[in-house]
Amino acid sequence: MIRLTNSAESYDVRHEIENIKVPVMIVGAEEDYLTPLVHQRILNNNLPNSRLVILPGVGHASMYEVPEVFTTILIGFLKTKLEFTI
Repeated sequence: MIRLTNSAESYDVRHEIENIKVPVMIVGAEEDYLTPLVHQRILNNNLPNSRLVILPGVGHASMYEVPEVFTTILIGFLKTKLEFTI
């Protein structure tokens, strides 16, 4: 885990965000201290086909903290017909 964390600290692909053209669902978490809300909103603002849902009262592992809510959001996103161009 330490090696993973250390390698992630210098990994920066912000310059690649503009190349993502497919729909993206960002499931944000109000108490996520690893990826704070400000970073979640930056992603959402810079990905033209993105959706952001912020889950209140949960942290970085929202898929484990509220699995039913997390899964419902993703299933709803996948079932929604989204138009995009590549």
